[in-house]
Amino acid sequence: MARSGRISPDGTAGQTAARLIANVVVPFRVLLWRPEVDEDVEDISVAGLMKARRTTAVLTEGVVPMSGTLYETDFYAWANEQAALLRAGKLSLADIENIAEEIESMGRTEQRELESRLTVLLLHLLKWRFQPTHRGGSWEATIRVQRRDLARHIDRNPSLKPKIPDATSYAYENARIEASAETGFAEAIFPAECPWSFDQIMDGAFWPDQP
Repeated sequence: MARSGRISPDGTAGQTAARLIANVVVPFRVLLWRPEVDEDVEDISVAGLMKARRTTAVLTEGVVPMSGTLYETDFYAWANEQAALLRAGKLSLADIENIAEEIESMGRTEQRELESRLTVLLLHLLKWRFQPTHRGGSWEATIRVQRRDLARHIDRNPSLKPKIPDATSYAYENARIEASAETGFAEAIFPAECPWSFDQIMDGAFWPDQP
């Protein structure tokens, strides 16, 4: 079972996910891409992974992996053990099932970040529209930053684009609930469905001025 809870409170992926990419996912992809590498081949500039793989083959010789136990009790140690096994080409000793689940979990984390950032952005757009007397630099900065970060996130994960309509709908429902709690207005005050297109939501020149 994939471990959960690796997304930080502001909606960004945590350091553990980044470490997993560097230590497990990337070498795993390299291993599948080219299982045999000639010793004379130069460093292929994937952070020296292939060189590290040859070196680690010696370091892991005779080592019995403790994957099943480590995955549940010490994720950091598990990730490093799996990286060493994959770089050494010891695919048969790697914890393939849990590696696969972690990769899938990371994909779900990217979608959760999309939904989380959309929620924050839509919440502030609702407050901007329905509480004009409370508008200020803080709200404006949050809207601008979330638009920038969302654009960057989608640019880095283009396969998320087909999920934008569903993510926007889900995020708006959450934003509506939070807007009611933060403003003290009844939920019925806010539109039942998102009143703006995704293009409007992301448009730096768009500021909903009319209640």
